[in-house]
Amino acid sequence: MIVLAGMSLMPMAAAQPDGQDKALEVLEQKNSGRKAFYGNFKQTKTLVSKKEIKSEGMLYFSAPDKLSMLYTLPEGEKMIINGDTLLNEREGRNNKFDLAKNKSMQTLAVTILYSMQGKISELAEICNADINTVQNASGWTVTLTAKTKAAKGYSSIVLAYKTDGTICSMEMTEFSGISTLYEMDSITTGVPDENVFYIRASSHSKRAE
Repeated sequence: MIVLAGMSLMPMAAAQPDGQDKALEVLEQKNSGRKAFYGNFKQTKTLVSKKEIKSEGMLYFSAPDKLSMLYTLPEGEKMIINGDTLLNEREGRNNKFDLAKNKSMQTLAVTILYSMQGKISELAEICNADINTVQNASGWTVTLTAKTKAAKGYSSIVLAYKTDGTICSMEMTEFSGISTLYEMDSITTGVPDENVFYIRASSHSKRAE
C-alpha cells in the first residue's frame, strides 16, 4: 500500500447538487469489486505551448497499488507502480522513486491508482477537490476541481467511465497548464502475467527521492 506521507486527508468534499451524489455512489459501487484488468492506452500530453506529445502502449492494473504502463510508442519506455515504489524509464533515463518520500510522484501515483479503482470520493479528499458527476447513456463523467491553487499538483482531473464502471479516459491538468490525457480501450478483466509489475531497473538507473 502507498503510504500517504505528508499528504493528510482534507475535509470531506462538498456534497454535489441535484442527486449527483447518488450517481457517484452507483459508480463507486460498480468498481468496489474490481481487482485487476489490462488493455490498450493512448496518451496525449499537451504542453503550455499547445504542442502535443503522443504515445501509446499496454496498461495493466491490480488493486490496490500495482500499475504498469508499457509503451510501444516510444518502444521500451515504461512506468511501473508497485507499492511504495515508482519506476519511470523514459528517454534513456531510469528513475526509481520512493513514494513515501516524494510527494510529487506520490500525488501522481495515487491519482492514477484511485482513478483506476473508481475511488472518486477518497481521491477528492486527498486532492482537496470539489466533485461534479454527470451520468448519461454512455456512463459517467466525473470532474474533480481543486478548491485552492498550489505550486504543484492538479487543478482538475476529468475521468470517464463506461456503463459497467470501467474507466475509459483520464485527463489530469496541472496548475502549470500542462495536461495529460489517457484513453483506454479493449479492457479485459484480470492480468495475464504478474511479472509486468516487477521493478528491475537497468544498472544505470538512478534512485530519485
